[in-house]
Amino acid sequence: MVVARILQPAIDTAVRVQPALGRTAAASQQAANAVSTLLLNASASIALVFGLWRLGHDLGWTSEFVIPSGLFSHWQVWLALALALRIMASAAAREAAKNAEPRA
Repeated sequence: MVVARILQPAIDTAVRVQPALGRTAAASQQAANAVSTLLLNASASIALVFGLWRLGHDLGWTSEFVIPSGLFSHWQVWLALALALRIMASAAAREAAKNAEPRA
């Protein structure tokens, strides 16, 4: 019983702090979802630009492509990467919207 009396203030503090920690974690998760969606969309846009640049180079419309040989020297790889990143961004945004707290 003496230990319970000693620990009671710590338990009361933990009970008061717990909801605030939950709100902070939810806000952090929402911020992380927003940043990841933003970065995935930006990466998809860059990959699309690289794919179109390489396609333009193959058609003789643009200057030399920055990657002259290797896997990433093909426009198909860049366009597939752009599509995959865009799908991932859409999925992340949909998941973030589903997990977002309703505004009151």
